[in-house]
Amino acid sequence: MRALAAALLIWAILVLPGPPVFPLELPVILILSRLRVLRPLLWLVLVAVFAIRVADAGMGAAFARPFDLVTDWPLLRSAWDLATASFGAMRAGAAAGLAVLMTGLGLGLALRQRMALPLLALVLVLPVDAPAVKLALTKTTEVRRTLADLRDFEIAAQVDPFDGAPELLSAFRGRDAAILFVESYGRASFDNPRYATHTDILRGAEPRLRARGYALRSGWLTSPVIGGQSWLAHATLFSGLRIADQGRYRALLQSPRRTIFHLAERAGLHTLAVMPAITLPWPEGRMLGFAEILAAKDMGYAGRPLNWVTMPDQYTLSVLGRRMTGQGLFAGAALISSHAPWVPVIEVEDWDRIGDGVIFDGGGWDARSPEEVWRDPETIRDQYRDSLAYALRVVTEFAERRGENLPLLVIVGDHQPATFVAGGDSREVPVHVIGPPDLIRRLDGWGFTNGLVPDPALSPWPMEAFRDRYLGAFTDEAENSAD
Repeated sequence: MRALAAALLIWAILVLPGPPVFPLELPVILILSRLRVLRPLLWLVLVAVFAIRVADAGMGAAFARPFDLVTDWPLLRSAWDLATASFGAMRAGAAAGLAVLMTGLGLGLALRQRMALPLLALVLVLPVDAPAVKLALTKTTEVRRTLADLRDFEIAAQVDPFDGAPELLSAFRGRDAAILFVESYGRASFDNPRYATHTDILRGAEPRLRARGYALRSGWLTSPVIGGQSWLAHATLFSGLRIADQGRYRALLQSPRRTIFHLAERAGLHTLAVMPAITLPWPEGRMLGFAEILAAKDMGYAGRPLNWVTMPDQYTLSVLGRRMTGQGLFAGAALISSHAPWVPVIEVEDWDRIGDGVIFDGGGWDARSPEEVWRDPETIRDQYRDSLAYALRVVTEFAERRGENLPLLVIVGDHQPATFVAGGDSREVPVHVIGPPDLIRRLDGWGFTNGLVPDPALSPWPMEAFRDRYLGAFTDEAENSAD
């Protein structure tokens, strides 16, 4: 039995999650394992294959793509931060440590077994293939492709159609504007009947916003990511370049490419980042063009965190609202109440009582832990639906509560949630532009839908196309040097 179990363990590492085949690498490994001096090397090879398989499976489930050996290493830190914030450092560490220990011990024992009969049984019932060799060749090709892509991107980032342009964003003189990213807000909110609540909220907000004097337009953008890595979507929209991986993100930061916030600052606007998810030093903020950064510690929040979510969106927007005085603020904010693990979902509070956020004290909140919620996929989907519904309520109410000098607000999704939550793998996200009619008229050539629910048949723009079209729309004709 031990020999059979050992053969099946090595077979699974070499083959899964692909179709069941007899891997040609298996007899080679077992023959070489008889040489004690080679066992450590074989152990390392099998651990590496296992790690790549697990990484590919995890990235496929979360982001609908394989793990990139060149650019994805920083995601390990992000995944660890999310796991520890949601489930606790002790539990996350214990689970990871146990998985590593069991795999290592299992492989160590497997390489010491004699497996002639189990091997014979496998080869008699399974077709022959070389999946581990194919994996190595695939990863080698992916690495070469990534490196070539990075070289092309670095060249593209050296050029900007707005370099040397006269003053931009002249339409915002004496006005405020903001770009508000809503976490995990994608096309599923409109196409998946399970999430029909989201469309109802938007339709219900339309007459109230129009009564306040707003005009409304909506369309679709194609995000570079799905399931996570929100900062890549932010950088894509801000820079006008497609930032689909961490390598491109680093290359952008090291390039002379100017983001929409650099150009707004040059136009005399005060650029502000409102980033409640930032809990560590963030030098990238200034490199993205923000003159002032409000990270989590800078926002004066006195309430309780919501697991990974440091503070609710309503508080984040109340902080931003206090800064909107009609004096030329140009802000970017990342709203995070609809970020996984989607528990607890809370109610919208009276905006006039928000203050320092102490009102968010946990009273009446869902007492379930992320572990309890994530035991059932149906419960996860319900929690996602309700958390995004909360985010859409507060962001539309925030717009409704602005003063007489109405701002120009862009409300945009960063990416779809993971495919098992969304029910599909679309990369399209909604974008809503809410503002005074004289500013919204500048978008008449965009083809966007009138209102907050974009026409399902409307063709999406690449997210990277938004920056230049936005700059062109809100710069007077005499000063606009870009198409």
